[in-house]
Amino acid sequence: MRTSIATVSLSGTLTEKLTAAARAGFDGVEIFENDLIGSPLTPEEIRDRAADLGLTIDLYQPMRDIEAVPEAEFARNLRRAAHKFRLMRRLGADTVLVCSSVSPHAVDDDALAAGQLRRLAALAQESGVRVAYEALAWGRHVSTYDHAWRIVEAADHPALGVCLDSFHILARGSDPTGIEAIPGDRIFFLQLADAPLMALDVLQWSRHYRCFPGQGDLDVAGLVRAAVRAGYDGPLSLEVFNDVFRQAEAGRTAVDAQRSLALLQESAGLTAPPAPVVPTGFAFAEIATADTARITPLLSALGFSRTARHSGKPVDLWEQGEARILLNTDTSGHRPDLSLTAVGLETPAPEAASARAESLLAPVLPRRRAPEDAPLDAVAAPDGTEFFFCATGRRGHADWTGDFAPAPDHLSTFALDVDTASYGYARRTLDDGGLPDPSTVRPEEFVNSFRQDYERPDGDGFSVTVDGARTGPGNWSLVRVGLATRAAGDRERPPAALTFVIDVSGSMAEPGRLDLAQDALRTMTNRLRDDDSVALVTFSDEAETVLPMTRLDGNRGEIREAVAGLEPTDSTNLAAGVETGYETAVDGLRKGATNRVVLLSDALANTGSTDADTILERIAGERREHGITLFGVGVGSDYGDALMERLADKGDGHTTYVSTEEEAEKVFCEELPRHVDLTARDAKAQVSFDPATVEEFRLIGYDNRRVADEDFRDDRVDGGEIGPGHTVTALYAVRTRSGTGGGHLATATVRWLDPDTRTPHEESKGLEASALHADLWSASPYGLRVAAAAAYFADALRGQDDGRPGIPGRPSLSRLGHRADDLAREREDKDLTGLAGAIRTADVLMG
Repeated sequence: MRTSIATVSLSGTLTEKLTAAARAGFDGVEIFENDLIGSPLTPEEIRDRAADLGLTIDLYQPMRDIEAVPEAEFARNLRRAAHKFRLMRRLGADTVLVCSSVSPHAVDDDALAAGQLRRLAALAQESGVRVAYEALAWGRHVSTYDHAWRIVEAADHPALGVCLDSFHILARGSDPTGIEAIPGDRIFFLQLADAPLMALDVLQWSRHYRCFPGQGDLDVAGLVRAAVRAGYDGPLSLEVFNDVFRQAEAGRTAVDAQRSLALLQESAGLTAPPAPVVPTGFAFAEIATADTARITPLLSALGFSRTARHSGKPVDLWEQGEARILLNTDTSGHRPDLSLTAVGLETPAPEAASARAESLLAPVLPRRRAPEDAPLDAVAAPDGTEFFFCATGRRGHADWTGDFAPAPDHLSTFALDVDTASYGYARRTLDDGGLPDPSTVRPEEFVNSFRQDYERPDGDGFSVTVDGARTGPGNWSLVRVGLATRAAGDRERPPAALTFVIDVSGSMAEPGRLDLAQDALRTMTNRLRDDDSVALVTFSDEAETVLPMTRLDGNRGEIREAVAGLEPTDSTNLAAGVETGYETAVDGLRKGATNRVVLLSDALANTGSTDADTILERIAGERREHGITLFGVGVGSDYGDALMERLADKGDGHTTYVSTEEEAEKVFCEELPRHVDLTARDAKAQVSFDPATVEEFRLIGYDNRRVADEDFRDDRVDGGEIGPGHTVTALYAVRTRSGTGGGHLATATVRWLDPDTRTPHEESKGLEASALHADLWSASPYGLRVAAAAAYFADALRGQDDGRPGIPGRPSLSRLGHRADDLAREREDKDLTGLAGAIRTADVLMG
């Protein structure tokens, strides 16, 4: 049957509505009078526009409050109608909708109503117009379709018939089978709408909550069947008042509308499209993202493993049992942020499923594929998501999994990280008599809190050390990958341009917060060189530049005065502080200097943007264009660890945590060069384990710093920024194959960009299985034992409640405390003495 849609159902101008209806495949339209009045086009231009689009104008509406009124009022109504009929001739419309009266002047007199409607029809006939009389569900005296038909039948004029509206009929609970008693040639028009069942005033229900057939609870298909059995052969026309549809894009709404009529005609038995094919499950979900580091740790935590790589596209297959996720790093054509772009549906008949979807107006997608790729049928959902019909593993059907080659499972890749805040904050929490939240315990930051005596390189870049030791039964070992930059004093560092962004919110009034920062800044002012520069930005509920970028030479007094004037005030708008800090850093940017923002805060953001990604997006231009890096210094017993870590990781920097004057002086004075200078940008490490020797391996920590293996040499993928004097240690739990005494075990490679030229460099080092030390505690190097003690401590604090396996060979906390004491005495290392004390405290608290 022909299809039509009322312009009131769509958004936009009348021209836009006509265009949308035509493109969706409608044969005609109902023109709502308000759309005509609001259009700058003349009726003739609208008629011609519709004709050019292949549309007929099937109905003009509405005429209201015509019948069953006093004669003087009816005479005025006839004059009004004569004008409308002349307009309709110009418009090319031959049927007008007359709604049952809601006028307070209307009387309950069917004979009067029939007589007046007969006179109206006679006038309409003179203009070649038919009158379709409709019972509004809220009509004053006529509110049901059978009552409207009795009046039309009594009027007995060939230019007068009924308009049947599914909402007005079904919303009142009327039985639509009675429609079959109406002669088909007297049903002039059929308007269709569905609606959810609601306990609501019928007028408000109609004006705001109508929807397309199949989207609500009304038996629209049954009503259509009754009308067709009666002999109706006019258009199926949608008249849907819906606030959402009238704001949505007209083209998509029109296609959805046409799709609903296709389904309705099938439900009513009027058409026989391809039969539905019921999906039996999901083949895959495809996620597109340019930043795989945002999702791969989550997939791993959920138990997914990367198992295969597409042979010709940047798509990885991740699996957990029968659940599959495709991770697509080609975001061209998709939103650049994390988004679901495709779903694979398991179906017994992919071609039939595709034909069914196409019959319901789902666009068939042309698929870019290589000759050897599986020919999958795919369609687009209304929101643009792609749906693939799959028969995974079924004989006689294309199997998409054949497009993927097994992924090498012997690689481990991560961005370098020199953060130490997790260990510092854990120490502070333990000193205060509590256990740290396991989510704040990051093993790599515990390990990297302790200096290692790795060999140093001659210039910028890294040296690589790889060693390991057996940890006990089960063929398990700990393998250490150590990376070191040149010593801080090996050459003159460039001038530093430091923008200190200092939290002066109310929470910073606690001892050991703002006062600690002020003491450290005063000491640092004395230690910085004359050619260094400092700017001060403070933030509470707002941010303020207290001191623009100022050279130390001759200005130390001014800087000390600015530091001394800092006082805690109100709430914590960290976003404003970071944004203003970067603006100040750009204003004071110095070529040839190390430009860095230093954030001192407890990171308890409670005003403005509190999400790290949103904050970083605000200053993305400054970071990328000027290479300004971020150094985060955390303070306070309550500390926003996750926010500070995310800011530093994605802000091309690192974090530390201080709780004592001694620690603060160490960070801002003794270790200042390593925190402000850069020797490597975007540094990443990749360890390749020999599958002939290694049965299983696990990287300990670095959960938020994992990098896809194929992105190791993609210098667009973010790595870590490392300064002079830093050491980076990564520990692996490695299980060698039974009977393996020799053979190659692993090769570690570090890749970085020169901080000035951004030229890439690499350095590698290997380890043979025969070089593994026989026992971790009795026969391995001092540094490896220190790293193991720190990692085991972090592992104990994290626990295994999240299903993460523990590190093999971990001793009890009591035994581990003794090991740490031995290490501290061996080198008279007060940092290790502190580690031993922290372990003993945790042992007591954990019982």
